[in-house]
Amino acid sequence: MFSNKLYKNIFKGLEGRENIRIATEFLQDKILSSKNIYFNNGILTVDNKKIYLNKDVLIYEYNSTPVVDKINYFNVIDLGRGVYEIHISSGSYVNKVIVKKR
Repeated sequence: MFSNKLYKNIFKGLEGRENIRIATEFLQDKILSSKNIYFNNGILTVDNKKIYLNKDVLIYEYNSTPVVDKINYFNVIDLGRGVYEIHISSGSYVNKVIVKKR
């Protein structure tokens, strides 16, 4: 027999993965379409618009738009030559992707 707690844990796991997917796609899109990008003190600045975490919610400065919630951490590392490494975590799930601008 499955319990409600088991279903709740399965749902939380799926939700965590989905939140990471949404955050990753959003950050990739912003990085790839940007002209100017830098990451400093937990704030990603893309074309003079800030992307940051506020109480586990990823916020895009344009009209303070919430992108996705339950994101515990994100980081963007400039590897040089238009290559960026994105790290995102939500609960026990972590995602790392490499993005190359053309």
